[in-house]
Amino acid sequence: MTASRLSAFFIHLAISAGIFVILSGIIYFYLYPGVLFTTDGGSQGIKIIAGVDLVIGPLLTLIIFNPKKDKLKQDLFVICFLQTALLIIGMHLVYNARPIAVIFSDGKYHTMSKASFDLHGLDYTVLDTHYFRPTYYIIPPLQDEDEAAKETFNQLTEGPIYLKVDRYLPYQDNWHHIKNAMLPEAKIKSFGLPEKILSDFWVLPFEGRYYQDYVLVNKSNGMPIRKLKTAL
Repeated sequence: MTASRLSAFFIHLAISAGIFVILSGIIYFYLYPGVLFTTDGGSQGIKIIAGVDLVIGPLLTLIIFNPKKDKLKQDLFVICFLQTALLIIGMHLVYNARPIAVIFSDGKYHTMSKASFDLHGLDYTVLDTHYFRPTYYIIPPLQDEDEAAKETFNQLTEGPIYLKVDRYLPYQDNWHHIKNAMLPEAKIKSFGLPEKILSDFWVLPFEGRYYQDYVLVNKSNGMPIRKLKTAL
């Protein structure tokens, strides 16, 4: 293996690494922010991008590059074109799979992607969703006990409460309702969390695409920040 081929490989790898850092930042901070990175596929998305950007592209350069070839520029153009096309496809898949809404309802968080809304025949376009970031909503519990009991029973025929798009309220203005869903103190203590954690965070159930368990929720702003490894 010639020095020029290795040099081309490392140059390509360095450029690809820079692109990977940028795309990973978009996935981590915008498409799957906070706890969603680990509950709804953000980490899987980065693996897809890494496979295309850090493996396939530079590896093709390592295999094909030969400064003595007559069509070297053409070969390199084809490699860059293929890598760019695969990156666009990969990011498109990651973007479309992202959760566009996180709904707190019936005592727990639920995530919904575009595909989830489509699956249930719901129109997500009526929601005030963001192009990149997921939007948080809440369905406050009904105050009337009889109505609340009836609604719980009706889930058997009408589906889960969190699918009732017409009842979504802005989370930031109504997140104080989540305090009513706090777990019993004995249950929280069974997790063995430090007192400092318990003084700053609540523990609430969370149902994501790849994670159904509990998360820590910041008491100062009501945002879930980290998942817990327990057993429901």
